[in-house]
Amino acid sequence: LTDIATLDRPESDGQITIFTDKRGVIKAARLLLSSVTKVLVLADIIIIKQIIASRNKVLMTMEQLEKVSSFQEFVQIFSQFGNEMVEFAHLTGERQNDLKDEKKKAKMAAARSILEKCTMMLLTASKTCLRHPDCESARVNKGAVFHRMRLALEQVIEIVADTRPNGENESGPMSIYTGIKEFKNKVEGLRENLYLLPKENLRSLLRLVLELT
Repeated sequence: LTDIATLDRPESDGQITIFTDKRGVIKAARLLLSSVTKVLVLADIIIIKQIIASRNKVLMTMEQLEKVSSFQEFVQIFSQFGNEMVEFAHLTGERQNDLKDEKKKAKMAAARSILEKCTMMLLTASKTCLRHPDCESARVNKGAVFHRMRLALEQVIEIVADTRPNGENESGPMSIYTGIKEFKNKVEGLRENLYLLPKENLRSLLRLVLELT
C-alpha cells in the first residue's frame, strides 16, 4: 500500500500516473487477495488430488497382489507396487513437512511408518502363502497385513484431506481456508479506517496465512 501522505493526490513520473484514490486502493487490495486466495486453494487441492490418486493406484495394485497364484506373477506385480509406494511416500512426506498441526504431523508420521514396515511384512506374508497355499495361519497373517495397510492408507488420506469418518470434524488450529477468510474479512473491513491501521497489522495477518500454506 502507498504511504498515507500520498493517498490524497496522484503522482506522475512524466509517463505513468500512480492512482492513489482510496477506493482504488481498496479495490486493488481485494482483487489481489482474491487472486492469491484462488491460487493457494487451487494449489492445495491439486496436491490433495495427487495424493488421493496415488493412494488409489496403491489400493488397486494391492488387490492384484492378494489374488496372485504364482511367484512370477507376484514378483512382477510387487515390483509395480514398490514403485507406487515410493511415489506415495514422496508425496505424503512433503505434505507431512508442510503440516503446521503437530498432532496431525505425528499421526501422519505414524501412518507412514506403518506402511513402510507393512510393505516388507506383505512381501514375507505373500511369499509364505505362495509356498504353503493350504496353511490357514499363513492366509490369516497375509490378510491381517493387507488390512493394516489399508487402514494406514485411509488414515493418511483423512489427515491430508482434513476429513473424519462419518462427517466428524476435529477442532484445531486455523486452517488455510479459515486464515485466508479472516484476512480477507479484515481487509474488506478497512473502508472507514484504512489509513489509521498500521501496515504491520496487515503484514502479520498475511504472514500467518502464508505460514499455513
